[in-house]
Amino acid sequence: TLKATTFSGDGSLLTNLTGDNLGNHTATQNINLNGKFLSGDGDAEGIYINNLGKIGVGTTSPVAQIQANGGVNDVLGRFKSGYSSLNIGHTISGAALGVWGTTYIGFNLRREANNLWKTEYDGASNGGAMIYGTCGGDLIFTCIGNDSNFAEHQQLSDEQIKVNTKMILRSDGLLKANEIVVKTDVWSDYVLHDDYQLLELSELAEFITKNHHLPDVPSEAQVMEEGINLGQMDAILLKKIEELILYVIDLKKENEEMREAIENLKLK
Repeated sequence: TLKATTFSGDGSLLTNLTGDNLGNHTATQNINLNGKFLSGDGDAEGIYINNLGKIGVGTTSPVAQIQANGGVNDVLGRFKSGYSSLNIGHTISGAALGVWGTTYIGFNLRREANNLWKTEYDGASNGGAMIYGTCGGDLIFTCIGNDSNFAEHQQLSDEQIKVNTKMILRSDGLLKANEIVVKTDVWSDYVLHDDYQLLELSELAEFITKNHHLPDVPSEAQVMEEGINLGQMDAILLKKIEELILYVIDLKKENEEMREAIENLKLK
């Protein structure tokens, strides 16, 4: 057994040392790994740092400042606090999920080596959610609600994850969802109030001839450039419907007055 309190040089002449319990040390210079790993068991695995300072986990050729490589279903990164977790993983699935996947971000949800998705459990709740990327460039949003049929964590198959898909953002910009609720701070029932000033039909016709769209409705050029606000546009369309109804009511009233006048003329 060799016990050295001090030595000079690089220590390369010290032999037959089975290990070193380093304890707590304060480094006075940089540690040169020389292309080796910081490993838990001495094998070529763990944390690798190249000569540019880039860190690799599961790889000796990191191209980013930090790069983690893993297998098909590995969770590449997991950030956990208490019963909550954020998971970044890689997975590939075909028919079961309905798509070929790339990576996912799981909120209290991760895919394990047995191909099952597992949620967290805090003693009362066991729900989770996920954003899933496909090879085609789509984003799939899945939400898993609490399920008391599971004693603790939920464990779900790919098919069950697919059933719980709530929204898809396609690569062409199309958004698919089961239902969308848009909250708005404006609505159009003021049109039906007694003090609402309805345009005369002659004024409306003049506006259309000049502008080629209805009053208060954005023009085609404006919509092409800026798009539309769904809540505001629904309110505008309702306003036009209510105005149309008021015009119909007025025309009905005029027709009845004309019919009454004609009947009176017939009696003379």
